[in-house]
Amino acid sequence: MPAEPEVLAEVDPALALRLQVRVDQRAGDELRQFVQVLSGHAPLLSCGRGSKENAPPESLPIGEVARLSGKAPSAIRYYEEVGLVEALERISGRRRYLPTVVRTLAVIETAQRAGLSLDEIRLLLEATPSNHAATEQLREVAEQKLPLLREAIERAELVRRWLEDAARCHCPTLDDCPLFEDPEGLPERSLVLR
Repeated sequence: MPAEPEVLAEVDPALALRLQVRVDQRAGDELRQFVQVLSGHAPLLSCGRGSKENAPPESLPIGEVARLSGKAPSAIRYYEEVGLVEALERISGRRRYLPTVVRTLAVIETAQRAGLSLDEIRLLLEATPSNHAATEQLREVAEQKLPLLREAIERAELVRRWLEDAARCHCPTLDDCPLFEDPEGLPERSLVLR
């Protein structure tokens, strides 16, 4: 069982200090390498087999990717399973990712908020200037979504106006209120983009 730092310091203060300096130096080195990779000042290496100690400093464990991206590890694993993100080879059974996966996860979240399905997001991630087919499919998806979005906005505006009128209503009973005379003036219940 490793000794606690306080006990080690009491037994051999010089050894405790040397160990702490090594730990601090290694943590500082790893942080500097990580910052260099993220800022584009260090090359990205592919991850080979080996222990965690042999992991390239620019690869990130799933917990760190989750922390940086705000996504749950289960979501990251799911995106990997469906082919939206790619993990490097596992090291000691643990997933490792390139730092660029954090940006990919941000793209996925933004696209989901825009109403794109995972299949449509896959097209988005595959779209590059050299992949004209994927780029064209992405444009088609956007062109199909825009009319649906415009319709949903129009429907939401009708509901907003009705609710504003209802907020100003001073009718004594619902029977006397003109807001309930024409249900066709409001859209059907669903405002979901399809």
